[in-house]
Amino acid sequence: ALTAYVVFFPLAQVLQFLFVIGLAVMAAGAITKEKEARTWPILLTTPLDDWDIIKGKTIGVFERSLPLLIPLLALQGLSFLFMPAPGRTVVHFVSRAGLLLLALGSTSFFLLGTGLYFSSRLKATNSAVVATLAVYYLPKVFFCGCLSPLFIASTGMVTVMAGHSGDSTLV
Repeated sequence: ALTAYVVFFPLAQVLQFLFVIGLAVMAAGAITKEKEARTWPILLTTPLDDWDIIKGKTIGVFERSLPLLIPLLALQGLSFLFMPAPGRTVVHFVSRAGLLLLALGSTSFFLLGTGLYFSSRLKATNSAVVATLAVYYLPKVFFCGCLSPLFIASTGMVTVMAGHSGDSTLV
């Protein structure tokens, strides 16, 4: 079981990184690409109101990120199933799954909102992507990842693993 965990957990972390980068890039480019192609003024003259345009772009970005999100959820689930923990219960599994869903949901919501905000405020896609990734990653650099819901979910897995080895401290 430990061998499977050693394989699934790093794969899940790499896929999680790719998901975050992909979602941030797509969200940050949603409006700026329209501006760069000079189709944004045309889109604003359609009968769609601003809320419908933003809602459509949000749904589109989220749907395009599903090919990474679904395998990420599966790998996270597999890494949990094969995690070495002697006292794993159904309650523990449900709470970990809930924490994972909350972490991925809040990260997705944050990246979508931040990316679309910078996309609407800045003229170039590159600047919107850099700003979105900076707002997401700089607190992790300066606060050791403490503000990241995905970090908290990963830390919980490390804590369980540390508890398995007889040590109750965080690894």
